[in-house]
Amino acid sequence: RTYHSHQDTLDDIHLSACWITLSRLSKQGAERKWLRAHQWALGPLVQHTMSAAKKGEIGGRQLANIAYGAAQAFATLGQLDEAVFAALARAARQQVSKFSAQGLANTAWAFATADQPDALLFAALARAAERRLGEFNAQNLANTAWALAAADRPHGLLFVALARMAKPRLGDFNVQNLESTSWAFATVEHKDGQLFTALAREAEQRVGDFTTQGLANTA
Repeated sequence: RTYHSHQDTLDDIHLSACWITLSRLSKQGAERKWLRAHQWALGPLVQHTMSAAKKGEIGGRQLANIAYGAAQAFATLGQLDEAVFAALARAARQQVSKFSAQGLANTAWAFATADQPDALLFAALARAAERRLGEFNAQNLANTAWALAAADRPHGLLFVALARMAKPRLGDFNVQNLESTSWAFATVEHKDGQLFTALAREAEQRVGDFTTQGLANTA
């Protein structure tokens, strides 16, 4: 409703805020139920986003936020608009050098979550991530590894670098980060004995915090 009231004056910052807010609302009971029953109401926001992306009117930070919010919203609602992700992918490929470390990780996570493994985008994200890994925190490292594995875009050199950065910092990883990282490296069959030993040691120390499924994914 807020979008419809102000759509003629929205810029990329407002579009980003709309998608992030929508992702949060989609996780709340009553709002999720309404959105699922009125998915047509998203049409104008989707079209506005696609148009802005095609015209190059969305900045790097906002592209990352929009992709992240859209992926979460569509995943929760059980609906996906592939066209909006195609438009965002084309725009992101042109802006990837302007993404922050978190923006790179969130964008990779978003496209993997939406099952939109755009090859050119993931290649661009991987190249940018290799140059910026020193800026990645534990969540960024785990999300990037998970996204590349889930999208079947392993980029071997980046996994070598991710392993190197992750090993001395596993103490900063939460349980989900440990699970995602273990799953990612196993999925792409990246054989780094030191990393897997360190992951197993860290998981053992926090075994009580894992769910049964989480332990299975980490094993």
